[in-house]
Amino acid sequence: MRFIFSRLLIQIAVCCAIFLTFNQIAAAKDFSLKPVPSWIQKVVPSVDPGSAEAGTSSTRLFDDEQTRVGSSVERFSHYYQRVDNTAGLEDLSQLRFYFEPSYQQLAIHFVRILRNGATIDALNPSEIKMIQEEDDLDQQLYNGTSAAVIFVNDVRVGDVVEYAYTVTGDNPVLGGRFADTFYLADNDPVREKFLRLLIPSKRTLAIKPENTDAQPTIRTIGDDTEYLWSVKNIDAVSAEDSTPDWFNPYPRINVSEFQSWADVVNWALPFYQNSPIKNAELRAKIEGWKNSSPQPEQQTIAALRFVQDEVRYLGIELGRYSHQPTAPEKVFTRRFGDCKDKSLLLSSILTSMGIEAWPALVNSTLRGEIDSWQPTPFAFDHVIVQAKINGKTYWLDPTISYQRGTLANYYDPPFERGLVLHSGTIALEKIPPPVSGAGSVDIVESYSGASSRSPVSLDVTRIYRGMEADAMRYSLSSVSAADLNKARLNYYAATTPSITADGLPVIEDDQQTNMIVVKEKYRIAELWKDNRHSFVADRIYSELQKPHVSQRNTPLEVHYPLSIKQTILINLGSGFDFPESSDVLTDDAVRFEYSYSKSGQQMNMEFSLKTFADSVPVPKLQRHLEVLDEAQNVIGYDLSRGRMAVVSRGGGPKRGSTLVVLALLVLIPLSLVGVGFWVVRTRTQRSRRTQFVKDQQARPGASPETAYRMTSAEQIEAFVQSLQCRCGTPLYNYEHPPKRERFTYDGQRLMGIRLQCPACRQTSDLYVNPLFENESAAGLANFSAG
Repeated sequence: MRFIFSRLLIQIAVCCAIFLTFNQIAAAKDFSLKPVPSWIQKVVPSVDPGSAEAGTSSTRLFDDEQTRVGSSVERFSHYYQRVDNTAGLEDLSQLRFYFEPSYQQLAIHFVRILRNGATIDALNPSEIKMIQEEDDLDQQLYNGTSAAVIFVNDVRVGDVVEYAYTVTGDNPVLGGRFADTFYLADNDPVREKFLRLLIPSKRTLAIKPENTDAQPTIRTIGDDTEYLWSVKNIDAVSAEDSTPDWFNPYPRINVSEFQSWADVVNWALPFYQNSPIKNAELRAKIEGWKNSSPQPEQQTIAALRFVQDEVRYLGIELGRYSHQPTAPEKVFTRRFGDCKDKSLLLSSILTSMGIEAWPALVNSTLRGEIDSWQPTPFAFDHVIVQAKINGKTYWLDPTISYQRGTLANYYDPPFERGLVLHSGTIALEKIPPPVSGAGSVDIVESYSGASSRSPVSLDVTRIYRGMEADAMRYSLSSVSAADLNKARLNYYAATTPSITADGLPVIEDDQQTNMIVVKEKYRIAELWKDNRHSFVADRIYSELQKPHVSQRNTPLEVHYPLSIKQTILINLGSGFDFPESSDVLTDDAVRFEYSYSKSGQQMNMEFSLKTFADSVPVPKLQRHLEVLDEAQNVIGYDLSRGRMAVVSRGGGPKRGSTLVVLALLVLIPLSLVGVGFWVVRTRTQRSRRTQFVKDQQARPGASPETAYRMTSAEQIEAFVQSLQCRCGTPLYNYEHPPKRERFTYDGQRLMGIRLQCPACRQTSDLYVNPLFENESAAGLANFSAG
């Protein structure tokens, strides 16, 4: 009871802190209306606007972005955008200007409509709304970002909307240094782009272009140096689906006052000094860990588990705390923190135990590509810990909850590079990638019955090892055996309606070897439909999907590391013929093996899939796609009662078979990962830091083109609530319903629904075409607001 009450007090304190901080921000003036600053170079579009291009809803005629660096940083944004058709009205009838009120001020200069040679003032200050933009709340991160929302009245097709604003202020955590990235293109074509940077000539600025040959015009204006980039008729960057996260095709200019990685280390060291431990309770814990074992490996594991599991993940990243960690003892006392906080706490604990340890800055997606970056603190988005014990280096991630096993079988996190924060560090250090067997899943499904006419027993055993066991353990921490049983049962029932569960799943967790075994039992009254049943290695099939864009110019992402074995045993009596065959399909990225064999009356199907790289380069794509094709053709069976089994070959699983239905059930709700609602376009300062955009494969519901057609809000809600992740966890969170975005795509009003698994944290996007919108717009609006 005391523990529950303590947790409640902490939660109340956190909420009060956030509430007071946000109210202090709200109490300040949210924005101001000012004329264009005098330092701005006035420019207007020089290219002929021309006519609307086919398939465009609006045209970006001119992007004007100017930055002045001095005692503060001023970022001026000025845009011209034309409405080309009715769908384009959605693009420009609402504008959002983003800023961080704890250290930035927003000044709005004007919003105008240019129509038939006339200029109409469209800025109505009384209608400007301020909203709190917390995009990362689902990841337990509070960053304090606000947005001024301007609703532009009476916008018509053919109008040009022109608007400008300035955001003044830079994150104080940088200590007055400047670093930024200017993008020369993104996912929309731009007729003309003008970039200008003013910085005092006495300050040394490193400039590094990426994916562009554009060179600046440089001149001196008083005490400042001016850099100008002017580009015309900029094509859109076409983002192909399934590209690795580290691949960035966008032309950009990196600028930074940090000349080397040593400069970044020296900047970060004052924040990340391992602190001596004075808190009596924490000192007692440390002494307990030291006394429990003389081995530093065991002491490290004890400290790591405490920070991982008992200090919950929560980040209040307002102002300088976007990059500066909280004091370790404060993190220990309040029992929460983000990656920075938890890493500094862990490294301080290890240091106090006599173990060499330092925080290390990493990037969770860039991997080795960070080598090409101009040094900057913005190159990193995560913090872990480097520890050196008995001559061996370990990279520890204190944000992974429920990680088990010993340091002897510990797997390195997949970050590839780390900037270790200790005096003398001058370069990035290589982090060994996880070995291909760092995690594995073994699945055995055994069907047995006295004869082909008898009820069938289905026994399923799933074995998770290494990182797969850690992910499953996290899932099971928030899912009861009854919930897991319900999710699994409904998954099988989609293709086998007469199935029932024979008791709850049995879960065995060997934390020393880091292995979890889940055993399930089912009874099937009637296996056959039209005297046929399809057997498919569904878990492997979900990993064999080809990209929507196969003739591509970009590398193809591969799930790495991955190691899956799936075995299907069928013992249903006599009367079945069974072809025996086996093969190995491989390239540099994957190895797929299969075997069909028969032992007496038992039919055995064995499949395995292992990956060796996180991507396939363009020159090797053809062979890789051939491997996927061949593997898909042999991954399942249509078994007919009293006839010879048919291997699903030739163009994939047999059309019309249960296999197709089962495959879709796997693919639609469980494998949509990391897609942004890129169709919702806003011309704001945030577009300067363009995020990678990944198209989805054209599977039902996976893209706007294949949006599900739904006839009522209730139908959408029921469907979303039925979805479950590949790990078996229901995706719907009743306390925090999934985000819903309404947008126009190709003349249709669609809805995008963002889902995140509460267990394994994988995100999914689902697209819906609400056919009932015209009949009940109010009902849809109420539903969308949920």
